[in-house]
Amino acid sequence: MKLEALQSIYDPQVRAALEAYDEHLDEVRLRLKARERAAQHRLREYEEVGKGMSVIAERHAWLLQEMKNVRAQILSLKDGH
Repeated sequence: MKLEALQSIYDPQVRAALEAYDEHLDEVRLRLKARERAAQHRLREYEEVGKGMSVIAERHAWLLQEMKNVRAQILSLKDGH
């Protein structure tokens, strides 16, 4: 149904551009998820290491903010999809 609607509204060039953009968004989404996993992994590493509390607290806050930013970007991609 969605494909039929697109075919009746958009010409082949526009559909091709939309498909390319959709693929681009998929790639961005994958990269963002990889960044989130990496940030979570680093957070776990810092939690396990016996560094000074101030260093851990600063890094923890940064990582939490990074995860929040990535999630927001993922949501904005989903909303714009």
